[in-house]
Amino acid sequence: MTSRRMTQAEMAELRQLDRDVSEKVFGRSPNYFHCPHFDKKTGRLLSFCACPDLPEYSRDWGKAREMEEELYRRNLHHNYAWNLRKIVEAIPVCNRVDWELIRATPRHRCLAALATVEGAKP
Repeated sequence: MTSRRMTQAEMAELRQLDRDVSEKVFGRSPNYFHCPHFDKKTGRLLSFCACPDLPEYSRDWGKAREMEEELYRRNLHHNYAWNLRKIVEAIPVCNRVDWELIRATPRHRCLAALATVEGAKP
């Protein structure tokens, strides 16, 4: 299997996902992670990127696990599992559900976590 490099747009999407998880799952301020990047010659604002200390929940298995532990701590794990099944389009037949859930990427897990906390009742 060959891997390809992510485009800048894909990277920006994942970093936004990381910021959303940090804010909505862990309750951290979204402004804390926005760092402006300027062109050194012109001084023009190029973009806002995530600071290096923003955890990479969408790409790091360990960080995705921390996110799942937080959902468990908040007693949202059942809803999270349901949302993860929907995200990976698992069909509840025999062992297929288990296989699809095992293969869910950190990105899938982040999407399911956000769907869970956005749908959680206070």
